[in-house]
Amino acid sequence: MSSEAQPFFSSSKGSYLPEDATPLYLEEKDTKRTKVILGVTLGFVAFTLTLCEILAIVQAIRVTNLFALLIISLLFFAQVQIFVVLFIYRGIVPKSYFWTIFVVAAFICIQSISTVVICFTLNLQS
Repeated sequence: MSSEAQPFFSSSKGSYLPEDATPLYLEEKDTKRTKVILGVTLGFVAFTLTLCEILAIVQAIRVTNLFALLIISLLFFAQVQIFVVLFIYRGIVPKSYFWTIFVVAAFICIQSISTVVICFTLNLQS
């Protein structure tokens, strides 16, 4: 290993990028469009999460309390989404990881759909 190699997450002045490199993510001209896309995505996640939570609570009351575990799992996953958004906008995580908001949102939607399918196809009334 050469002596001029630097660690991946280095805070030193040396950089692997040229001085005139433009940012790949969240340029100033895209902030309005990006905020709209983020708002629509988070609104859709909030809608699916709320709908799924209500349906799972109804099934937990009617059928069995095991559906409460699905509710808890969804709430913990939503907490991860909240932390990802806060960390990116507070600058703790670099802006280049903005796409992780959409990845976590997709996983929450998939888990919400799976929870609804499980709640209404599983017959535990035996």
